[in-house]
Amino acid sequence: APPAQDVDVPAWTPDMDQMLTLILRHTSFRFDEAARRMQSYVATVREAGGDLPDSVQPPSYDAVACRMRYAELDLRSCRALSGCPTSPSSPADPSETAPAAAAVPRGERMKESDLDCADGHGVLDVHALRCRLIAGES
Repeated sequence: APPAQDVDVPAWTPDMDQMLTLILRHTSFRFDEAARRMQSYVATVREAGGDLPDSVQPPSYDAVACRMRYAELDLRSCRALSGCPTSPSSPADPSETAPAAAAVPRGERMKESDLDCADGHGVLDVHALRCRLIAGES
């Protein structure tokens, strides 16, 4: 795997997180459009004298930054809903999250009994499954 590159991650405020979520829902998760609206929002808040850190500048909030932030917010939400620990360190290499998916041989389907997260009526707890896959459990 190539070495991890240092990426400047823009600062996000709770208000910006909330705005990002609303914009993404409104744009049907079209991240390019959401980024344009997020940049406009940041510029408007700055022009109005809003209390933002100096590092919060509109160009920093491109589609990649918005996608990465939303992924982080979604992961936090998943962990909160499923009761997973909220503070495990994220792997530096995304391939480190793969072992759970690799636990099922290619061409075979997972069975509910393999997941151990179905209720007594055969309903799968998707949040628990996602958390287990993220944590790398098989």
